Amino acid sequence: MVKHWVWIAIVLCVVACSPKREMKFDAGDGKTGTVQLDDDGESGTISTEDGTVQFGANIKNAVYPNGSKAYPGAKIVAFTRMAGAGGNGGDLVIINLESPASMADLTAFHVAEAKAAGLTIAAETQSAEGSVIQANGAGETEDPDAGLNIVISRDNGKSMIMIAGTVPPA
Repeated sequence: MVKHWVWIAIVLCVVACSPKREMKFDAGDGKTGTVQLDDDGESGTISTEDGTVQFGANIKNAVYPNGSKAYPGAKIVAFTRMAGAGGNGGDLVIINLESPASMADLTAFHVAEAKAAGLTIAAETQSAEGSVIQANGAGETEDPDAGLNIVISRDNGKSMIMIAGTVPPA
């Protein structure tokens, strides 16, 4: 598996320098894949017969999972969408953001947003190093696949936020 990620990294470097912005690669077991970069050169997709991954920092139409949204003024620094990898057959979405806001303000915002979306806060921890929030789907089952995981930390004067959850298939 690691071997495939090394080849994908090499292909991404080659594609970034290519005027075509698209390249096919051997995905193993007789399967092929395609890497395609967007015009910004920083975002794109990797597609194989097994699914598609969107990546990049300049995703224009980033989909936030399960009622979450960005803190006002936060900037997306990375976005990943993995087709079929989420719970209940959905796509797993991981969004990384940065913000000058304090960890306390960000934690309060994301807890309030999760509750407003009808989610149940299953776990919340806070320390000087960061916060972790687990919000499960509402209802009798409190389905964690219908929820969110949010991690907030501080680095070089900026707060870093990671939001992970499931969205309906693209």
